[in-house]
Amino acid sequence: MPWRRSFARAELGAADRFAGANLVFGVYDWGRSPSQRGTRPHEGPDLLDPDGIRIFGECYLPGRSDDERRDPAVSPGFADLRGLPPALLSVGTCDHLLDDTLLFASRSAAAGNEVDLFVAPDLPHGFGFVPCGITTRWQQRTERWFEEVLAR
Repeated sequence: MPWRRSFARAELGAADRFAGANLVFGVYDWGRSPSQRGTRPHEGPDLLDPDGIRIFGECYLPGRSDDERRDPAVSPGFADLRGLPPALLSVGTCDHLLDDTLLFASRSAAAGNEVDLFVAPDLPHGFGFVPCGITTRWQQRTERWFEEVLAR
């Protein structure tokens, strides 16, 4: 498929119409990254598991192989990310989507975009609902990020 650019820029022509993107616990590789398959730096509990992610992928992209699911049209981690607005990406080290976030953040930064990455140690997918010091810091950082981006 010739679709190699970000959706916001290529399909909508809208990359210049938003100030930034707050990307939280996202799927950026539908081809099942290592963390989606169960290889994570921390084996703590998570809301997601490899079987659930596999089922989601089959429902969303039925009949496609893992390689076909890495098409940039559906897996933004493999898209042309040049020229995107600033992004804040957040994920926990117990999240089965950890690798997706790290992939997207590193590729976006390598493409010259402004990227802020918040990795919450020992926390699962959806960690915003876990009341603790780390999530308080994450909420503060997110609010500050919005203030900084919107002040430009």
